[in-house]
Amino acid sequence: TALCRRALVGGQHLLPTTTFTFSKFGSAHRFGTGNASATVPVTVLSGFLGAGKTTFLNNILHDQHHNRKIAVLVNDMADVNVDADAVRNSGGLRQDDMEERLVQLENGCICCTLRDDLVLELAGLARQGQVDHIVVESTGVSEPLPVAQTFSAPIRMQPASPGSQSPAVSKPSTHFDSFKSLAGLRTLNDIVHLHSLVTVVDCSTFLSNLDSLENLTELGMATRPGDARPLAFLLAEQVQFANLILLNKTDLVTTAEAAKLQSLLRHLNPHADILPTSSAALDDVGAFLDHRVYDEKTFSELPGWAEELAKTASSDSPQSETEEYGISHFSMRLLARPFHAARWHKLLSEKGGLFEGVLRAKGCFWTTAEPDTRVDFSLVGKTANLIVNTAWTKVGMNMLKAANIQPEDHETPADAEAAVGKAVARLSGMMGRLKEDSLWHPVTEDRRVELVFIGDRNMNEEKLRSEIEAALVTPEELETFLNEFVATREKGLGNA
Repeated sequence: TALCRRALVGGQHLLPTTTFTFSKFGSAHRFGTGNASATVPVTVLSGFLGAGKTTFLNNILHDQHHNRKIAVLVNDMADVNVDADAVRNSGGLRQDDMEERLVQLENGCICCTLRDDLVLELAGLARQGQVDHIVVESTGVSEPLPVAQTFSAPIRMQPASPGSQSPAVSKPSTHFDSFKSLAGLRTLNDIVHLHSLVTVVDCSTFLSNLDSLENLTELGMATRPGDARPLAFLLAEQVQFANLILLNKTDLVTTAEAAKLQSLLRHLNPHADILPTSSAALDDVGAFLDHRVYDEKTFSELPGWAEELAKTASSDSPQSETEEYGISHFSMRLLARPFHAARWHKLLSEKGGLFEGVLRAKGCFWTTAEPDTRVDFSLVGKTANLIVNTAWTKVGMNMLKAANIQPEDHETPADAEAAVGKAVARLSGMMGRLKEDSLWHPVTEDRRVELVFIGDRNMNEEKLRSEIEAALVTPEELETFLNEFVATREKGLGNA
C-alpha cells in the first residue's frame, strides 16, 4: 500500500514548547560547523511527569565546577510553561539577560507538533556563538527517538512574513529572525550535535504506570487530536531510546524495589548506563558534559530491542538477577515457520491470562494468511499493540522499486527519488546484516517468528512456549504451505 511504502521511506517527525536561558557560570562557546567537535552539544532530557527532569536540569545549572555556559530549552504542553518558571526561579540562571535568553515554546511537544520551532531555536542559539552546551527538557509525554531524528532530518522550512508568529513562540521577532540562522544548513547536525539522550525514571511510580490501561487522551495529556498512545507504551519508549537512565527517587522505595526496577530497566535497554539517584543529582556534572554518549551511526544500527535480548537469552550469563529480583526473559526465534492464522488469532483473543506476569514483550511474526506482511507485536503491562503496515526486507525493497511515490510539500521529484534510493540502500544493508546473523532462509528469506518476553516470577515460560508452539503451523501444514508459497512466487504473483 502507499502507506506501507511511505513508512518504508520514512516520514518527517513533527515536534511542541521550549524555553532558553543561560547558566550564570562558564565561558562562551566559539561557533563552528562541520564535525561534532566544532558544533554545539545538545543533551535531551525525557521522562514522565514528575520524574525529576527539572530537578536534574537545575542541578546542572547550579553546579559551579563544570565551567560551561549552558543554554536551556524547556518544553511544556500547557499554555503556561510551569517548568520554565521553575528553572527561571531556581537561581541558577543569569538574571541580567534572562528576557533575551528565554524563549518559551508552549502548547505542544517537541517530538511532534513543535519540531520546526525546535530546529529554529537550536540553530539560533548556536549561531549566537555564546553557548557551550544546550540542555533540552522535553515535555513529560515526549518520545526521545523522534527528537533524535530531528538532528539529521533535512531542513526545508520557509520563513513567514516579518511580524508573524508561531503559536508556540513568545516573541515574533525572535521566530522570524531565527530563519536567518538556517541559512546554509542542510540539517541541524551542521551546527549542533546530539550529546546524549537522558531519561529520568521515578522509582515510586514507574511500575504502577507501566501496568496502566489508560492512554494519553484519557489522561488529558494528548499532544494532538486523537493522540491515543497508551501510557505504558510511552514509558517503555522513553526508557528504550536512552543513553543514560537516571533511576530517580530511590529514597521513596526500598532497596529491593529499586534493585528490581533497575533489573527491569537493564532488560528493557541493555545499552544504557543506569544511575540510581535520590534527587536527580550527578556526582560529577563536568564529566557528564565532557563525555558524549550518543552516536547517530551506532544508534541507528543498533540491533532491535527484541533481537538484542534474543542474543543474550541463550547466553551463559549468570542467573543471579532472576533469582534475586524475579526479573527474567526468554525468547523464541523460528525461521520459515509461520503462525497458523486462525490458531494464533484465537490465542491472542481468548487467552489473556497466558500473559500474566509479563511486564514487556516485543517482536515480529508472520502468518499463513498474509506471508508478505510483517506484523510487529508489542506488549507493555496490560496493553498490547499490533502494527501491520510493515513488510519484510526483500518485500519492502521490491515495493519501493516499483512504487511511484509523489513528492511531499517543499520536495522535488528528485528529492523523492533520492529518498526512495536511500531507503532501498538501507534495506539492502539490513538484508546483509540479517544474512550475517543467520536470519535469512533460502526460501522464505527473513520472514520469521521472533518474540521476547520480560516478566516477573508470575510469568510462566513453559506455558507460554507451549501455547505459542501450538499456534505455529505443524510440520504437515508447513509442507503444504511452502509448496504453495514457492508456486505463487514462481508464477510471479508475489512481491518477494
